Parts: sequence; C-alpha cells; structure tokens
Amino acid sequence: MSPLTIPTYTSIKAINFMGLILALAVSLVIPAFYSFSVYYEFRSALKTESVYFARNVESIIQNRPDLWEFETLRLKEITSLPSITGKPEEREIVNRKAQIIVTSDYKAPFPYISYSVALFDSGRPVGALNVRRPFGYILTNILVVWAFAMISGWSINFFLIRRLSRLLKISLDNLHNEKERIEITLNALNEGVITVDSQGTILLCNKAAQQLIGIEAHQAIGRPVNEVYSVTAISDDRENQEATTYQLSVKNGDVREIEEFRMELHDAASASGGYVLVFRDISERLRIEKDRIRVRQLDSLGILAGGIAHDFNNLLQCVFGYVSLAKLDLDQTSSAFTMLGNAEKSMKQATSLTQQLLTYAKGGKPVKKIIHLQPIIQNAVVFSLSGSNVDFETNYGDLWCVDGDEGQLGQVIQNIVINAVQAMPQGGRIRVTALNHPPESRTAGKRTVSISIADTGAGIPKAHLSKIFDPYFTTKKTGNGLGLATAYSIIKNHGGTLAVESGPGPGSTFTITLPAVECVTQHPEQEDLPRYFSGKARILVMDDEEAIRSVALNMLNSLGHDVETAPHGEAALVLYRKALEDGNPFDLVILDLTVKGGLGGAETLKILKDIDPRVKAIVSSGYSDDGTIASHLELGFIASLAKPYTAAELENIIRTTL
Repeated sequence: MSPLTIPTYTSIKAINFMGLILALAVSLVIPAFYSFSVYYEFRSALKTESVYFARNVESIIQNRPDLWEFETLRLKEITSLPSITGKPEEREIVNRKAQIIVTSDYKAPFPYISYSVALFDSGRPVGALNVRRPFGYILTNILVVWAFAMISGWSINFFLIRRLSRLLKISLDNLHNEKERIEITLNALNEGVITVDSQGTILLCNKAAQQLIGIEAHQAIGRPVNEVYSVTAISDDRENQEATTYQLSVKNGDVREIEEFRMELHDAASASGGYVLVFRDISERLRIEKDRIRVRQLDSLGILAGGIAHDFNNLLQCVFGYVSLAKLDLDQTSSAFTMLGNAEKSMKQATSLTQQLLTYAKGGKPVKKIIHLQPIIQNAVVFSLSGSNVDFETNYGDLWCVDGDEGQLGQVIQNIVINAVQAMPQGGRIRVTALNHPPESRTAGKRTVSISIADTGAGIPKAHLSKIFDPYFTTKKTGNGLGLATAYSIIKNHGGTLAVESGPGPGSTFTITLPAVECVTQHPEQEDLPRYFSGKARILVMDDEEAIRSVALNMLNSLGHDVETAPHGEAALVLYRKALEDGNPFDLVILDLTVKGGLGGAETLKILKDIDPRVKAIVSSGYSDDGTIASHLELGFIASLAKPYTAAELENIIRTTL
C-alpha cells in the first residue's frame, strides 16, 4: 500500500513561499520582460531608420566632401522625411565639431529615445546624425502593464495562495485536534492497542499496551511486531468467542493471560494495509472464574457432604446415646467402662470427620463471636507441630480482633501447618506472621488482619497452584485432599480470603485475610453466673428419626426427667397444646431442625411462641442449611445442641437452660 501524503505545517510554509515567488514573477518578471521587449523593439526600429537616413546623408557628403555642410536644402529635406513607422521623430545633423548644420522642425518631447549614427567620408568621420523619437506612449503602455501585473500577482498571492494555505491550515488544525483526541482516547483505554502496517511494523502503541508489555513507545514504534508482542495461544473451551486467548510474555519475564481482538485495515483500493491489535489482561478475570468454579464445586460437595453428615451424625447419635446409657449402668472402675470410654473417643474422631464435611455445607456456617487471634494461632501451631521435626517462629504484636468461629479458624491454621509439615519430610522451619492492615481501596475501606504461614519446603509446582484448593486434590499418598479445601471454605464463610504464593524457588506462603472488628473487653467478675437446674423436668423431644427419639427418651429417663416424643412439628404442637390444657406444661422443648415431610424446628418454634410466649426451646441438628445453629438466639431458641451428643452433654445443657 502506498502511503497517503498528508500535508504538514511545513507544506503550508512552502506553499506560502511558492505563492510569493509566483506573485513576484507575475508582478515583476513578466512586466519587466515586456518592458525590455518593447524597448528593444523600439530601439531596434529607431536604429534601423537612423542608419538608413545616415546613408542618405553620406551620399551627399561623398558628392561634395568639402562643401557638404553647405548643402542645407538637401540635408533639410532628409531631416524632414517621415519615418518608416509613421511616428514623428526629431533629426539633426552635426559636423565634426558637434555644430548643428540642419535640424528638423519637429522637436521630440521628453521622454524620448535618441540614437546617433556617425557620418564618414572615405572612412574619416565628418559628423553625425542624431535622431530622437518620443517614448511617452510606449512608456504609458509599459506602466499599464506593470500596474496590471502587480495587481494580478499580488491578487493571486493574497486571494488564492493565502486563502488556500489558510484552508489547508484549518484542515491541518482539525486533523491535529482529531489525532490528539484519538490519542487521548486510546491512552485512556484499559485495553492495549497496537497498529501494525502491511510490513508487520508497529506504527502506534498506546499506554495500556506499553504497561502490559513493559516497554516504552519509542522502543516499540518502528520495530517488527513479533519482536515486541510475543504471545502463545492457550486453550479456551468457550464456543463462538470473538477473541482469542493468549499468554503474553512480558519484558520482565512475567506471563499474562490476555484476550486479543484483531481487525484488518484496508486502503482506498480495498487492499490489505495492516491490522490493529486490541488486547486486555484477563489474568484477574480467569482467576475469578476459577474461584467461581471452585466455589461451585464446594457448593456441590456441600450439598452432598451436608446430607451425608446429617445422616451420619444421626447414626452416631444413636451409638453415642447407647454408649452413654451403658456407662451409666457400669462401675467406673470396670474394664467395660474403660472400653466404652475408648469407644467414645473413637466416635469423637469420626465426629471430627463429619465436621470437616459440614464445613462444605451451608450448615457449616461459623458460630461467630468476637475473638482474639493470638492464642488461637499459637495453640493451633503448637498442636500441629507436636512430634514433628519442624521448628517454627511467630511474629505478631497486638492484633485486632475478628468476628469468627474459634474452632473453625483454629482448624484452618492446623490444616495449613500440617500441609507445610508434609511438604518438609526432612524437617524445616515455619514462619507465622500476623499483621493489622488499615483501611485501603483493595479492602473496600475496611480494616483487616492477615496471617501469613511460610514454610521452607520444596514449593508448589505452577501447574498445581490453581488446584490446591479443589476438593480431593492431593499429591500425597496419605492425603485426602480435604485439608486446604476445608480451610478455603471456612475462610470464605468468614468473609475473608485465602491465597497462596509459591515461586520457582523453595518454600510456599499461605496468607489468610479476615475482616477486623473492635475488641470487647470482658470482665469475668461482672458476668452473670449460670444458674443450674436440679430436679425433674418435663421435656418434649421432636425428631423425625425414630432411633434418635428412642435414644433421647432413654437418656432423659435415665437422668430422671419426664419425656414425651414427637416425629414432626405438627405432632409436637398437639402434645404441647394438650399439656397446657391439662395444666401440666413442658419445661423444655428439644426440636430437630430438619424434618422430612413435616414442620421443622424453626417453623415449629414460631407457632409455639404464639401458643406460649414463655416456651423454652433448644435446637438440635446434625446439619443446618440456613445457619440456624449459628444464629439460634435470633430465632428464639435459648441454646443449640449439635448431634451427636452424650448424656453428660445433654444433662449439662438442660441444667444451664432451666
């Protein structure tokens, strides 16, 4: 493509200069040439006639060489002859002494042109013929021509050339302003823009492109695009996408994921004239998409895990209940009592496994309270490193408090530390750093607390970084892939973030960020001491599992309480109304949260409040899909009892609530 020649401000100066030259040529050169031509022609004609008349005079001189001066009549006749052109002219004949012998009657007015021809006799000068012809009318014509030329020349300069240059300047100003607007617009874009000609040379590179590539404009313009813009295609499962996804190699060695749009440029003849590259950094968007996929995976697993945990906890509740009942009938010094105690410990380990599953479910929502992080971090690290060959150091000062679940946050620290220990089989060191962060833009103006856990292990391969928080992803033979996924889910439920950094060298760093709150100083001496209930109580237990109702009935009866059971909320309401009508109301109601095909605990309590505003209810569940266990007080429950529970735990919560 032959590039279009665009006029510049230098071109305007050149046009003005050429206009001046043209004006001078028209106003000076042309009339000067005309004046010279007219003068030359006039003088040539005068010379010719003068020579002609001089030859006539010489013929008289030759006839009478000594007396020719006295031939005045004949000489007068010659001076009186009309000119060949018919124009009047003055003639005079003088001798050697320049004395006038004869002269014409006509006297040429000024201005005139004179010409003198020497007269000879046998080669000897004897006088001269002087001729004068008026030049006024010719000079008038010349002046008219000069005036017309001057007017025409400067008119061309002022009215044509200058106007043309002004129009051209206006066009250039508009073009310059438009170019400036385009440059400002391009530089204001977040997308990188590179214009390439048909030879593959960069013509334009906006600021976003410079920042994304890591190069200055003067370093890019004029160079082949392949030397500056180095990309590698990456797979993209999306269909019908208009853009192509690449990995862009940045000058400092980093690699960024970009989305590229390419548009061809065409000249006036519709021939290819290069193309425009428009690309944007989508690294953050891909990270967010991966996080969304991870969240969807966690949610899907949460639904499954919640159901499994609910059913498993119900089964454990039966086992826990009957083991507790059996222990009540045994001597504490007997071997059977000891074995049942060991069985309870084993079942508690199974309970911790279901708790990890519940973390994925909505029922694993944290039971929050304002807590100090220092003891939680310290206890979790010490507990996780006990018996290992890994040393640790901590660095944290007076940290802000957080609103969180103490047990779940401790589990997060333990999971990350255990993961670090497994990455250092030959031993190593763990550095735990906790810092306060004041409000800033990236945290939406909120205060945060960060906890960084760095190890000296082999690091995490780049290919695994995007998968380490996926459920069941593990590279260890003994791992189950739930530790980091559990930690990620817990921190997400606390409104925080969990990120990992692992470079090409050894070591990895996990960073937890949590919203900070004001610490509340509690004074134990001012707290109300719990009032314990002792004696027999009437208790209504509602649960949709017959085995749960049976074990609860036996446990409460063995503790000396009067108990009735109901399979769902409707039956519980009937029993509660009847007890009120008979004047023998229930002191306490224990309601299962989720009931298949009937009223659950929350709905049942709302109706019970209408029947008896003084009703006391405890919510009990192995799984919650709406955070009721965590927010039981807001819904009117006076306490919560998580399944599975022992007879001792059941008795303790009854005494503290009645």
